[in-house]
Amino acid sequence: MKSAPARSPRGRTPSAPPATASAAPVRIYVLWHPDFAAGEAIAYEIYRWFRLETMEGIPVFFRSRPELGQDQPLAVPTDCEINYVLPLAEAHMVADPVWRLYVLGLLTRPDVRMFPVALDPLAFQMPARLRGLNFIRHDVTSTPPPAVEVLLSQLTECLCRDLRGDETQTPSPRPD
Repeated sequence: MKSAPARSPRGRTPSAPPATASAAPVRIYVLWHPDFAAGEAIAYEIYRWFRLETMEGIPVFFRSRPELGQDQPLAVPTDCEINYVLPLAEAHMVADPVWRLYVLGLLTRPDVRMFPVALDPLAFQMPARLRGLNFIRHDVTSTPPPAVEVLLSQLTECLCRDLRGDETQTPSPRPD
């Protein structure tokens, strides 16, 4: 005798589990150079904004330090429809040829949608293909530095526009 399939509390048969534990249609990857002292703090703010304490929201992953024996951070997996890559561009990333190549390599992938964040004016010295993108400006070297909430608002706007399919990817100017 065959047993009946398991039912959820509402009487429906549960759907099949995802192929992988991290199967999500959209992910966010925050990249920062390991020598950039404020990078981790900014990355955690982005994490807390997009990934709720309940673990709901968009999965957010970090890429900064290379794995032992490697010169680049971990690769961004390709098993996702959309990988939003947010390089926190500043002087250290610009000056490091390994990091420039790492970011450029991601830019060529069809699953990657890149929204670079210019954290200081030197960010605009990144390679030409990256400079062709519209940077989100968040100059932490200005006095006083902008509040992180401004960056989170701009990132939210950019990702929402992209998900909706809007052609314009320019975030609203921040209020002065």
